[in-house]
Amino acid sequence: MRPRRAAAVAAIAIFIATSSASAASLSPPAAPSPPGPAPLPGLDARLVALAGRRKTLVLYSVASLSDTTALENLRHFVSTAVPAAAPGPVHYVFLMPPAISAAAAAGASADADTAVDAGAEGGDSPARTAAAETAARTLPPLPSGANARYVAGAPACAHGWGAFGWYLQEGDPGAAAAYDALVFLSSSMAGPFLPRYVQGRLHWLTPFLRKLDGHARIVSPTISCARTRAPGAGRGAPAAATAAGAGGSSRRVPHPELGAVALDAEALRFLLALNDEEGAPGARGASPTGAAQQRELREGGRRDGGGSGGGGGVFGCYASAAVAEHHVAAAAAEAVLQRGWSIDSLMLRYQGINWVREPQHWHCNAGLSPQQGDWLYDGVPLDPLEVMFVPRQAHLVARDAAAAAHAGRLQAWAQASAGSPETALASAAANGHRVAAARARRLARLEADAMSGAACFDADYYAAVHPDLGMLAGDAAALYRHYELHGMAEGRRHRWRCEPLREALVVAPLQRVVRALADADADVAGA
Repeated sequence: MRPRRAAAVAAIAIFIATSSASAASLSPPAAPSPPGPAPLPGLDARLVALAGRRKTLVLYSVASLSDTTALENLRHFVSTAVPAAAPGPVHYVFLMPPAISAAAAAGASADADTAVDAGAEGGDSPARTAAAETAARTLPPLPSGANARYVAGAPACAHGWGAFGWYLQEGDPGAAAAYDALVFLSSSMAGPFLPRYVQGRLHWLTPFLRKLDGHARIVSPTISCARTRAPGAGRGAPAAATAAGAGGSSRRVPHPELGAVALDAEALRFLLALNDEEGAPGARGASPTGAAQQRELREGGRRDGGGSGGGGGVFGCYASAAVAEHHVAAAAAEAVLQRGWSIDSLMLRYQGINWVREPQHWHCNAGLSPQQGDWLYDGVPLDPLEVMFVPRQAHLVARDAAAAAHAGRLQAWAQASAGSPETALASAAANGHRVAAARARRLARLEADAMSGAACFDADYYAAVHPDLGMLAGDAAALYRHYELHGMAEGRRHRWRCEPLREALVVAPLQRVVRALADADADVAGA
């Protein structure tokens, strides 16, 4: 009986254990442990990890408060890029021109969370007080709780890194050593733009910081392989000319395009050392660029009108974008590449290229800047959703440049989706006007087709009324090609030589179509 009793006891024990497990699985779950901090909006785990290692400073320069397009770009950036709670140690500093330095003294900040620090001495003259009041009404309020502030007194630098150099050397001299990565942004750029399906999951800084974590020391939305020249440098300058060998008259290096650039701290300190006229060349680290090139990086900008309140060079202000590209973007890239560091961009076309080890790519994109035309990025326009930031300036908006127009639509859609129904209706009405403009461009295309193209195009007239096309003068086919690719979209003046044919085949029918479309647009606007 004992063996049978032992077997029964074992069976009962197994039954009890099984029943207990089943009961446990059916019982309510235990109280959860206290939750950790709520996830910050707009962050992903990767950025939090990066932010834990990288303390990032974002410097945003506004050269003028009278430029409505720049202010639209600023408002979009503040509303979409500046988080309510910063992702780790990320700070935003908005550099304002000296005209509003009186705002702080007058206490005329936009609100309690939009502090304006005076970076230069401000007076209390009526003109400066009026400027302060205008600034207070113009500046968008910064999100409550954000690590962000306005700083006034920066140079009004439309071209170059003068405002950033001023802040790093005079406004906050310790910033270069206090941060692990810095981002330079200008109000001439629109962005950031991210697809809707990643918003809230991917922070806009993530792509830049990931690339800085790799082999790159400078990261920008786009890279240009266009040759840059100092003023007065002829087209006959050697392609491989360097600052040391040819006085910096010509540079042919892949370089970031100014307006949106991220740098790691070591690259920034290296460039500041090259730009520092008080220290001996290379005092803060030997450089294979040599003493002659260091002197050129400091002094070259002064010869060409550079200045930031403290001199020219990489951190100078310049009179034109072309001169700034030569003395800032190309000079910085040249120094960094010769040091053995690489650069990178967000352009899908150039992912995986090591610009130091693969010089065969230095003539990328046929030596053209992808920002300088609608079809100059491997034959297609730049897409704001690919490169995140694109140029959007008043003259680009006026000629309806593709990337600027796309960015404007994205800004308007973002504003409409975050606003009231009235805002959405206003956006729809504006879209009606844009559709009408697109119809006008389509009609111009129909006109060109009906006129049999180049055969009736008055190329001499087109070259005469557009002096900037002087290089194409005498080449009728090239002038018509320019009209097809650019002039038509830009609304440039033109003329057809086959007037009788034009009157019969084009003018009368198109007038009827245009009149009908105008009536339809008027009906929509009236509704």
